[in-house]
Amino acid sequence: MSDAALPPTVDRRRYLVGFALALALTVIPFATVYWALLPAGAALAVIALAAIIQIVVQLRYFLHIDFKRTPRENLMALFFAGFLILVMVGGSLWIMFDLHYRHRLDAAAALGSPAGSGVYDVAVPMRIARVSQSAATSRINPARIVAATEA
Repeated sequence: MSDAALPPTVDRRRYLVGFALALALTVIPFATVYWALLPAGAALAVIALAAIIQIVVQLRYFLHIDFKRTPRENLMALFFAGFLILVMVGGSLWIMFDLHYRHRLDAAAALGSPAGSGVYDVAVPMRIARVSQSAATSRINPARIVAATEA
């Protein structure tokens, strides 16, 4: 029995089930983060799991894609699109992390400190300033900044 031959109530029921699942899979991660129900690592796991299930729900209930009735060419195109997205996002993250690592090495060398010592450079007009790692991770307080020439 194809989707076109189904009565309108069955089709409407499928959309409502899909909507309810999509809504639940959106509210659960939101509530987890908003009310801090779990530690950060567990919250990220809940968000990732809900996102993966959300993709499956969207494909099944709204795009009507499954492995039995969907033509093989459509599935191959879908998998290829997913692969391209994975390559683009993964490559972008790889480049950003590599540039962050290289920038940190350059900043440490400019300040004369060994690489990875936790010293970050802060843009201060006409000079390089040293900031402790705790100040770099929190809001920077001008009282904590010591000019490199004074250190």
